[in-house]
Amino acid sequence: MTVDRYAFGSLIFTMTYHFARLERAFCKSAGLYQGQPRILTILQENEGVTLSELSALCSIGLPSLSVTLKNLQKSEMIRKEGSGKHQTLYLTEEGREHALAFHRQIDRFYSEYLSGFEPDQVQEFYRYIAGFDRFIQDYCENIKES
Repeated sequence: MTVDRYAFGSLIFTMTYHFARLERAFCKSAGLYQGQPRILTILQENEGVTLSELSALCSIGLPSLSVTLKNLQKSEMIRKEGSGKHQTLYLTEEGREHALAFHRQIDRFYSEYLSGFEPDQVQEFYRYIAGFDRFIQDYCENIKES
């Protein structure tokens, strides 16, 4: 079956829109703002990173990241240790709970979607999505270089 390139583009834009809506709903349910779950998840996996390391891991500029971190710190979801360039970032128990609440929403969503799939279909679906993600990343890198 051939898919018209405009229909494909329309599907991608529609999915992007719906994923953004889904993220906002998951954030609201977990008591977070957009962008915060990503930072909390990365901090959970990389405890004790510096601000510049976190910026690179998140692909977020330092000014934007600093604002989000200040809000997370005010909400007592992260804590900072040290000072200056040697300042390191950690999740608090509050931050872990909010991140977990967000990820529970994701798990519920995908469990519901994948419930009608056979195990081999789930693996095939994952391979397609992972391959598409790799293609997008590579494509974006090529855009930067040209």
